[in-house]
Amino acid sequence: MFGPGFELGYMFWSGNTSNAPTFQLRLGGWSFGTGLEIPSVTWDPGDNGGFQTSKWETRTNLQSAQGQWRVSHSTGGVSPGGLATLRQIADANPNAYIMEYGVVSGNLTGNLSGTKYADGVRYGCTNWDFEPGLFNSGSFGSG
Repeated sequence: MFGPGFELGYMFWSGNTSNAPTFQLRLGGWSFGTGLEIPSVTWDPGDNGGFQTSKWETRTNLQSAQGQWRVSHSTGGVSPGGLATLRQIADANPNAYIMEYGVVSGNLTGNLSGTKYADGVRYGCTNWDFEPGLFNSGSFGSG
C-alpha cells in the first residue's frame, strides 16, 4: 500500500486529557453504500498508546502494521467508529485511494474541546513545518 520511504506522521500538543489532534485520511473509491459523505480514517494517539498533556509529542510511521485507524464507515467487518489497520482497510477496499490528508483538532466523535497544536505533518516525502513568523516582514504579510 505505502512503498519504502513513505511515511505518515506528525507532532502534536494537547492541553486536554481526553483528546489530541488526530491524523486523518479522506478516501475515494470506497464501497460503502449511498450517501454524500466522504469516508475517512483517523489515527488517534488515544487509540495508539495514549499521550501526555501539555507536552509536544512526535508520532511517526502511522502506516505501520500496528497502527489502529478509526473508520467513519463500515468496512471489512468493522463498524463505523471501529478500529482497523490500514492494511485491513486497503484489503477490504481495493479501489480506495487517498483524496486528502491532514490533522484534525479532535476525533471522529467530534470531540474538539481544549487547546491543541500540530506541527511537522509528514505525508510521504512532504513535511509541513509550521513555523511562526516565517513571513513576518515586508510585502509578505504576517506568518
